[in-house]
Amino acid sequence: MVNVTDLLTDLPATAYTWLAGQQYSNNQIQEVMVMASPDVENWVLKGELILTSLYGTDWASRKAIVDELVSHQAAGMLIKLNQFLEQVPTQLVRYCEQQGLPLIQIRHITYREIIQAFSQLQQQELSVLGLLFNSRSTRVLKALCNNIATSEQIEFGQTQLGLSARTENYVLLAVEKLSQIGNLTALVKALQNVLPRANLVILEDCLALVLAGIDQLAVFKRQVVEPLANLHFVGSAPVSLVNLNLAYEQALGTRKIALARPLQAFTSYEDLGIEKLFLTAGTTALSACLVTPALNQMYDQEPELFESLLAYFRHNQNITRAADAIFIHPKTLRYRLNKIEAALGVELANGEQALELNMAVHFLDLKGHGFELN
Repeated sequence: MVNVTDLLTDLPATAYTWLAGQQYSNNQIQEVMVMASPDVENWVLKGELILTSLYGTDWASRKAIVDELVSHQAAGMLIKLNQFLEQVPTQLVRYCEQQGLPLIQIRHITYREIIQAFSQLQQQELSVLGLLFNSRSTRVLKALCNNIATSEQIEFGQTQLGLSARTENYVLLAVEKLSQIGNLTALVKALQNVLPRANLVILEDCLALVLAGIDQLAVFKRQVVEPLANLHFVGSAPVSLVNLNLAYEQALGTRKIALARPLQAFTSYEDLGIEKLFLTAGTTALSACLVTPALNQMYDQEPELFESLLAYFRHNQNITRAADAIFIHPKTLRYRLNKIEAALGVELANGEQALELNMAVHFLDLKGHGFELN
């Protein structure tokens, strides 16, 4: 879907100036509307981008317009300068910034040109989506990822899609849902420019990329992931062509883990460590297997102890580094660990008990941040 930044990028650089709310530049635009009258409460809808000259309005009505646009979750407001309005009032700029409404000043461009630019971007998006949803390549990739491919489709994957019979194929997924990706056309073009042999497909409202070779994966990380600050990706371990469904399952699981963590530009299934084990059973079963009532009580009622234990394991049971990570003195951490051992009835020096507790703590932390597996 087209957002405010996408539309402005498509306009001449001299035609607009950001005035307020630039941090909301990813607001999705459903429609571009010209405001002919100030009674916006009667017609404005969510996601609309409003074009106006503010003709015939005073401060009270302008403030009311902003309030209504924010209330209806409008995408933003573009104000055209003319002989009646030579400069956007500073008071209005400050109020839009305060209310979080994107405010852009435009000049030397007509409303028609802006609306046409938006329509063209929409058509490009629809064209790309149509290609991703309906091409033969899409059908083959879906069949391969869902383990229902025929022998002809497997051959097509190798001869036409550039995939390998050997263990060197990867399935990558965007962490963001398709509806959260801004200018899909620009993303697709960027991928095609640097990875012409990569294969794009929509799988369960996710943008997926299927490619072959560690060299292609390296190019993807360096030339696609790094420049795209607003998108995050996960990837599978390398698999053979006939096992592409396993790679897809790995990528889906990695995506669930990634969504429960601070987002990284790229997260590989191979980097998950013990968290891979959490993808082998449902959340309920894992809770019953790993989490004791005492640990669950600590998580709910004594978060500082749980945080200390998590830091201890995350830093390889190094007390100094763990204490630094949570900004306490090592002596304080030792005291807390002794208290934890007594409360849970474990000995952290016991390798088997420490391993089991490490897994349980990591699982509880993930679960607390939204990880769920049916």
